[in-house]
Amino acid sequence: MKQIGEGGFGTVYFTIWKGGGPLTMIRRKIERLWQFEEKYNRESGHLDEEVSNNLRQHYAAIKILKNSDTNTMEKFLKELKAYIKCVTTLHLQKVMVRCYGISREPTMGKYIFVMELKTNGNLRQYLKKNFSVLKWYDDKLKILANLSSGLKAIHEAELVHRDLHAGNILIGHDKNAHITDLGLCCLENEQKSKFSYGVLPFIAPEVLRNHKYTFASDIYSFGIIMWMLTTGQLPFANYEYDQLLEIEICKGKKPRNS
Repeated sequence: MKQIGEGGFGTVYFTIWKGGGPLTMIRRKIERLWQFEEKYNRESGHLDEEVSNNLRQHYAAIKILKNSDTNTMEKFLKELKAYIKCVTTLHLQKVMVRCYGISREPTMGKYIFVMELKTNGNLRQYLKKNFSVLKWYDDKLKILANLSSGLKAIHEAELVHRDLHAGNILIGHDKNAHITDLGLCCLENEQKSKFSYGVLPFIAPEVLRNHKYTFASDIYSFGIIMWMLTTGQLPFANYEYDQLLEIEICKGKKPRNS
């Protein structure tokens, strides 16, 4: 295995399925949905190249939870439930990272997500490496279309993502963008806490003022991502991500092209 990413709750690795063959799906209805999607794409000649390669060569990404305390387990279960709610309700093949199944690490007992591997990394890494050669119509608008479709699907499932930022968007071999990390997703009207989570420049000002996350706060995060695609820069790159920046954002400060 090779580590390819790390977050507050888990570490992500590149891995190869040694045994090959299909993994157990989370639910049979997800399996039926995928069978329909893949049958449709094979018949129409549009089977996604990266999905095909992953299945043939048994490449995958696995996210191992750092521990099994109550907060981590709650996030794990919420991510699983949010994924199931989205993928079984809507046609999300092109905009959501596929979850092949769940498992448990044998020595430490840590829970694992087994997921589709996206070979171009997250959006922040992708822009840093490729921004100078990206074209608006062929590349940037394609990414924005993918993200708007994915976010629309999440909202139509009556969920708020609450943690949309460049590190939670993965870019595939085909340059399609995929939303990931649904661990903070929740129903808009069932939020128990008004505390803010996430990466500061992507958090809406009203959330920093201790209002609840809403569909609109997700759209604010999407707007910051649009700014990144336009400029190729990180928002507020010359600032410390601290309480002083929070105050400035609440006063209306916006990122500027340096």
